Amino acid sequence: MRVAVTGIGMVNALGNTANNVWHGLSLQKSGIKSLPLSHEVQIGGKPNFSTSSWKQHIKVSNSLSLYYAYAAATEALLQSSLSSSAVSLIYETIVSENAMFALEASKLSYSLGITRSVDCKISVLGGLDAVCSGINRVKTGVYDKILIVGSSAALSSYYLEEFSKLGILNNRDNGNPEGSIRSFDLNANGIVLGEGAAAILLESWDSAIERKAKIIAEVKGHGRTNDGKFLFKPHEKAEGLIRACEKALKPIKKDEISVVLADGISLIERDVAEATAIDNLVPLVPTSTFKAGFGHMLGAAGCSQICSAVLSLEYVSIM
Repeated sequence: MRVAVTGIGMVNALGNTANNVWHGLSLQKSGIKSLPLSHEVQIGGKPNFSTSSWKQHIKVSNSLSLYYAYAAATEALLQSSLSSSAVSLIYETIVSENAMFALEASKLSYSLGITRSVDCKISVLGGLDAVCSGINRVKTGVYDKILIVGSSAALSSYYLEEFSKLGILNNRDNGNPEGSIRSFDLNANGIVLGEGAAAILLESWDSAIERKAKIIAEVKGHGRTNDGKFLFKPHEKAEGLIRACEKALKPIKKDEISVVLADGISLIERDVAEATAIDNLVPLVPTSTFKAGFGHMLGAAGCSQICSAVLSLEYVSIM
């Protein structure tokens, strides 16, 4: 079964809608700024976002990540012209102080008015995993419409402290925020966190055609693997990445690929692994990454990358 994308929504340091984010990306802007954080890291991607206009809709939580999620989800639903009662939900977040993951997914579905199936995934890579799960469920006919939302309020003292313990945060570029993310650069100093959310509405092709929806992209292939290595140090020969990409490329010819949108988190081991996989599979294809625009958004990272790719297709433009 073919899978269509009929709606996207974004909130991050470049803007509070997908079009605003794309405008920032097209101007090659960076949303990474100096911030008064209670930590040695003093930079990050913080949305210019007010919760006040959303408070009437969210009556069950003061969680900033939930506000981000609600805004992105509302935009995706609006673009798709679907009511919330017509869709199922997969919500992606990341480990937090209170560890009430499923509760936040329930609060989001309640606030949006979603009454169908609700699922929750917890991982830095969970956004991509959530989208892959959504694709599978539409392809196999389990659901015909599914909303996938990733969200994270990553610039809290909790996340900064926990990721500092891993030794992967950039604490050397406090004086150079806009140049702090150097993807695929041997002088990269580490990850810079960002906040926000992204949402994507997946729908069976037949459903979208039947209701005459605007189809903004089609999912041709997807792949996911686990190489069993440390979270931020993948297999030295990129075996897991290569297998995942091979699965994604299976339905099409490699020469149909016009651009690769890489993660490029500005962590040398990860970026080298990505470059290795790209060089093995599509070595002559232009490669781009949007991390310098809004930072690593943890639970929202995967959905944000995919929404950015959809925008790149929609505007026929490579950043």
